[in-house]
Amino acid sequence: MRRSYLTLRRGSKINKKIVNTISITKKQVQKLAEETVDRYPVEACALLLGVYRGEKVVVKKVRITENVNNSSISFALDPSFVYRVLLEGERMGLEIVGIFHAHPALPYPSCSDREGMKLWPVIWLIAQNEPKEVFKLFAFKLGKEEEVEEVMVEVK
Repeated sequence: MRRSYLTLRRGSKINKKIVNTISITKKQVQKLAEETVDRYPVEACALLLGVYRGEKVVVKKVRITENVNNSSISFALDPSFVYRVLLEGERMGLEIVGIFHAHPALPYPSCSDREGMKLWPVIWLIAQNEPKEVFKLFAFKLGKEEEVEEVMVEVK
């Protein structure tokens, strides 16, 4: 089975932070919603660039990407895309603060998501992949004991 996560290079800024809120704009949410509908039934994916402000993550840029698995039940990101987004973030003074994807079932981290959360300790923003439903985002992180914790989503 192919791994869907990239090993980070030395000096990367991605690390565990104490976060209880992710702040995202209505325009960014709309972009994620449109991508979810456009890709249906394939899981939509994106990386979120932003900054940490105390215990809040503020999303500044949404970078939509292909799901290289082209699957309705799993996702994988192209490592070269991830690397380009890391470099873009460094140039702009931002870092990858979140990973977005849509789920075919309840928007709660799957077993493979939890494994990915160990490698990418950022906010995981998940939407239900149902275009007929109201688009809702749920955010999660891994806690100290690697338990999944929900994070508040603040839409501005």
